[in-house]
Amino acid sequence: MRLVIKQAAQSDFERSSVTLFCVDAVFLHDRLRTRGIRMKGQLTTKPFGLPNFRVLDLDGNDLHFLNRPANSLHNLPLELATEQNLVRDDYPFDESVIRQTAERSHQALEEYAILDSLVPAAFHALTEVAATSFGTDRSMITLIDRNRQWYASQYGETKSETALTCSICAHVATARAPIVIRDMRRDKRWADHPTVRDDFRFYCGLPLFSKSRTAIGALCLEDRRPRRFSSVDMQAFSSLGVIANCMLEKMRLYAKIEKCCP
Repeated sequence: MRLVIKQAAQSDFERSSVTLFCVDAVFLHDRLRTRGIRMKGQLTTKPFGLPNFRVLDLDGNDLHFLNRPANSLHNLPLELATEQNLVRDDYPFDESVIRQTAERSHQALEEYAILDSLVPAAFHALTEVAATSFGTDRSMITLIDRNRQWYASQYGETKSETALTCSICAHVATARAPIVIRDMRRDKRWADHPTVRDDFRFYCGLPLFSKSRTAIGALCLEDRRPRRFSSVDMQAFSSLGVIANCMLEKMRLYAKIEKCCP
């Protein structure tokens, strides 16, 4: 999204107030903040890290950013609309769709030179904090390759990768939105998925993105017990997802520097 608002030359021109719909409100919020735009205030903080917020541009125009159109989902309150995202049924996706996601992710990850490499300790610290903070058995940072899901970091897991067909994180990347499965045994949508096994019932995953906004993986939680995951939990977990994205961006910059100055 590129937005340009120019102040009129007339002396009696009044400052404008504009309301815009922005799907990726968090990304835009961070980009504006890092470019010195004055943040006038956050209207609300909602689950999944998608805030409605207000800013003043350089000319003092008042801009309002909303994370969904005003007429969406039958005008339900934002809290209820967001909760519906947890139970929407456009996933699991077909294998052909997952393969397309995996191919795009593979191409994006070539810029990072991270697959099958040693990652900084901060990655492992993050997955440990995620698992211990939410009391889950496992937490992973996963990256989607052509035919596999590679663990950049894992806490409580011994594998370094799994087949793409066994990856729920690939569905998270395809959806480009969080997926929460409270109980895999009782969720009919996932009953036939290869990931379903006796010791794995709860899953929560957040998509991770490349600089070009290609979904490349997920930060996820897994637990042997079914459990609920509240909107407050999701808000806190979304903050960890922002940190994971920042760490991945540093890896991309390191790879770029190494390529230019070996």
